[in-house]
Amino acid sequence: TILGSRYLQYVIKEMKELLTRGYQLHVLAFSLHSLLKGVSPVLKEGDLDSCMQLISMIVKEDLFGLPAEEREIGELVAKIPESKTPRSLNTYEIAAQFLSPHLLPDLLSVSKQFGRTALDLLVQKYKEDIAQL
Repeated sequence: TILGSRYLQYVIKEMKELLTRGYQLHVLAFSLHSLLKGVSPVLKEGDLDSCMQLISMIVKEDLFGLPAEEREIGELVAKIPESKTPRSLNTYEIAAQFLSPHLLPDLLSVSKQFGRTALDLLVQKYKEDIAQL
């Protein structure tokens, strides 16, 4: 909260560039959630406009990328505390509170993509399960 929202974009960008693989992706999503939750009391409408693309990329990766696959493996969840509970939807909810109104259609578009991707993944998983039978 000391730096305020002015430098938030740079902090998120650095986190995304440094935390790029394996367990670091879980740490990235967890840290982003913690960061936004921590600064949310001082944020106001429009403060996250410049960060939304980065936030969306991190959330999408956490929900549908390698971290989501790794969460399905019970052993990994026990070793990486940041992976126990996905917080990305809550991160997205926090971010949405501080966007300018003109960006809300973009936010809804990304949300629709999340829904389609989730459905596609579910169908793919069922097909794989049926093929194994």
